[in-house]
Amino acid sequence: MTTATDTNHAEANANGHAQTIEALYELSCWDFRTGETPQALTGAAADVLSDLDWDAETGTPETLQEAITDYCNEMPLSVLVRSGWYSPVRQGLPLCTSEGAPEEFEILLSTGGPACRIIGQLDRGSVAWQSGCRPVMQHQDWFKPWTESSYDIDTNALLWFCEQFYYGE
Repeated sequence: MTTATDTNHAEANANGHAQTIEALYELSCWDFRTGETPQALTGAAADVLSDLDWDAETGTPETLQEAITDYCNEMPLSVLVRSGWYSPVRQGLPLCTSEGAPEEFEILLSTGGPACRIIGQLDRGSVAWQSGCRPVMQHQDWFKPWTESSYDIDTNALLWFCEQFYYGE
């Protein structure tokens, strides 16, 4: 029996990933040249900045962005795409490759118990972000279904993170 005091490790794992994504987004928008010190950043962004092993005194905006991009690219275990349902043969001819273009993506951040992923729709190789069609962060624990995270992640940060990856044409 589950009680209100039980810890939901899958939800906590997803929240941690969401906070890291928000911190990376904050750093990507941060202009250290204005004199704003790392102490002015949120605690999560300052922690990620220290993980980046980047120094504001010797670094440049370009090296900061490179470090952030590298960090983003190292986070997922996998980035996958898939296309929708379609007929493999049209009038006896092989299917045109354009009909098999990726329509959905998955960014797997952790697996097992707990697991975390971001799923969403693609529009010609880019993350679709129309009304009602946004990426969703989900979590899962052993023998449980995927569940949308209740963490209210900054939608700009989530979109920015999803756009760090190549999904094909």
